[in-house]
Amino acid sequence: MKLKKFLIILFVFLLIASIVGWFYYKNSTNSIGEGESDSDNFFNNLFPFGNNNTDQDNTTINNGAGEIGGLENINLDENFVFGQLTKDPVSGALFVKKDSSNYLRYMSRTSGNIFDINLLSGSSERITNTTALEIYNVLFFNDGNSFISQKLNTEGESVSYTNSISTTTGSFKSDSFLARNINSLSILNNTKNVLFVYGDGGGGVFTLNNGSDDKIVYKSPFAEWNIYWINPKNILIYPKPSSGVVGALYTLDIESGKTKRVLAATKGLSATMSPDEKFVLFSSMVDSSIKTYIFNTITKSTNQLNISTFLEKCVWKTDSVLVCAVPNSLPKNTKFPDDWYKGYVSFNDDIYEVDAETSFATNITSIFDSEEYLFDLTDPKIEKIEDGYLLYFINKKDLTLWGLRLDN
Repeated sequence: MKLKKFLIILFVFLLIASIVGWFYYKNSTNSIGEGESDSDNFFNNLFPFGNNNTDQDNTTINNGAGEIGGLENINLDENFVFGQLTKDPVSGALFVKKDSSNYLRYMSRTSGNIFDINLLSGSSERITNTTALEIYNVLFFNDGNSFISQKLNTEGESVSYTNSISTTTGSFKSDSFLARNINSLSILNNTKNVLFVYGDGGGGVFTLNNGSDDKIVYKSPFAEWNIYWINPKNILIYPKPSSGVVGALYTLDIESGKTKRVLAATKGLSATMSPDEKFVLFSSMVDSSIKTYIFNTITKSTNQLNISTFLEKCVWKTDSVLVCAVPNSLPKNTKFPDDWYKGYVSFNDDIYEVDAETSFATNITSIFDSEEYLFDLTDPKIEKIEDGYLLYFINKKDLTLWGLRLDN
């Protein structure tokens, strides 16, 4: 009898607990209204300061367009704005202008969907709903409606395609195949011209694609190159930087196939040239540490900067001014830039403005020294906007998209 009484009491207790739990769950799920999200409003963290929550976005979808919960109240009319723009990691981003408004278009690395962030209202619109989880890198053409995607195939090879976006169907499709195992590629501004280098029998093949046809412009016995367009006729080339590689900087005439040396060989070289081709910012390994310099192509003078950084952290703002992210510290006994490329080390950066004329760099983000504003900048881009500039970049720590408003 005692056992039977105990079982009855236990059953009643479990039944009551189940009913209470069901009502609690029902009320808590109904507390979020339609189109709302319990995620933090991280756009409000841009200015003034706020927290840096990296949880997954909650998204509502209507006819292929979505609005990410909490994305509102970003205002780039303020004198200075800085912060994280997405919670999801991104594969690439581009500044676009639509209906006289400024947007950042990006591909989410977690879904392959493409979004537009309105930089005034903070609202986010889903442009495509095509799922493409395998894409790890995207380079948009200037129109924003086409892009190059890179992904791994079933054999583990990197494959690259050109793609076009259909805003009417909310999808994108692959238009043409470029090549396997591309080591470096660069898009010429305001064109469909793409220059890329791929390995072939141990050497490197420099190929120009104009949107429809391929043309081999140069062959090298060395396959690993970094390339950047200088102007429609010339590109800047140098061996991929490594602590154990001695490389020189060259220009390559894509019409004649002739090269011209700009800088003598040095260990771990990486470089970028100003739009007017007057200055070269370059870094190299000196006595097991990174040093950064300005080279004047007219006077042939070289001056060391008061900062040390990697060229992947720099972008030209004007013909004589750069914006660079600079690590707060560079650990000793580390192979640079190799260990940073491979993710063995991560940095906390400040952002500096570099005057190439005076070879001096000034910190412009020291006021953001906070645990909530830790970033390891890579892939920086800059765009002239109303009354200033917009710097946007990927935080290598988590591959999220960040933005910084700069005055003129």
